[in-house]
Amino acid sequence: MTKEERDTIRARLETATPGPWEWEVNSLHQFVQLRTTHSGRYYVMDVVRWGMRGAAPRFQVHKRHDGRMDERGSKGMFRADKLTKSNPGKAHHEGWDDTIDHPDAEFIAHSIQDVSALLEALEESERENERLKDLLKEVAT
Repeated sequence: MTKEERDTIRARLETATPGPWEWEVNSLHQFVQLRTTHSGRYYVMDVVRWGMRGAAPRFQVHKRHDGRMDERGSKGMFRADKLTKSNPGKAHHEGWDDTIDHPDAEFIAHSIQDVSALLEALEESERENERLKDLLKEVAT
């Protein structure tokens, strides 16, 4: 894993709402939310009705996305379609092929490849560590 890749993952982590997160599902009142387990249980995302056939995620928007949760300045929950931007290189598809412009949405969207890359880097480090241990044993004998 390159330093640039690590820095990109670190930037996503640092601007996302701090974890840990947990899902809250209330079947009786029919809602689901992703929220923190700290700081008064800040909402990260929930889902609301959008049109006649679907639902849309909503994200907690803050004045700034760094520092302590109680200092970020909540602006409330905003539906994902109000937080969109064109995908890089696809501005000609604006409004049709957009992405959600929010740190938590970015963090969620990249979690699979980030965790995969981090595990691969960890395994590579462990292999290198074993190789160096073996080399030390050879030198010691």
